[in-house]
Amino acid sequence: MQATLYEQSISIEKADEQLRDLKGFDQIDVAELQGILFQRYERNPVLYDSIKGRLSVEESLDELAEINKGVRKIIPWRKNKAHNERFEQLGELVSAPHHLKTRGIFMPDNFFTAGVEVAVVAFGITYLLSTITLTPNPDASPEEIKKMFFDYRVVLPATFSSVMSPFLGFVLNLVRLDKVGKDEVRYVDTKVRELYR
Repeated sequence: MQATLYEQSISIEKADEQLRDLKGFDQIDVAELQGILFQRYERNPVLYDSIKGRLSVEESLDELAEINKGVRKIIPWRKNKAHNERFEQLGELVSAPHHLKTRGIFMPDNFFTAGVEVAVVAFGITYLLSTITLTPNPDASPEEIKKMFFDYRVVLPATFSSVMSPFLGFVLNLVRLDKVGKDEVRYVDTKVRELYR
């Protein structure tokens, strides 16, 4: 995976610091190297908008993060091609927050879908296991056998999924509850101001 614009720009600054520590080496021209680096990314629509002063990289991130506000943090998102394309463009510049990508309503990246999928799997597994492993007592009455199968095929999976569905739904949704980091986008915006204005 290719390093982002941010990572490459930071590595130029770190190389400059390391060379300063060595005797006999002149400093490198950080601004010139970063200028060349940024020119390579000028075709990136997010960076291009920032260069032209239309929308900063931070504002582009904020625009993408609108999908993750309020109650939308826990509900399924439909796949959005335009949103994902803009997300990929931002990902070339900075470490994109992957939880903002819209993957579709069946992905277990949210509270409700994860909960439903855990419940379905719980019912499926317990039903299969009860079918394979349960052998009724030959001395048991038909009512006892019926109750035993009901307990293992309905009560057990319902109990398991009622406990595990909310728990796993919450755990799989934790990443959406994180705040979006803005240090990298602010750095890129600062460099755009230094290099283009």
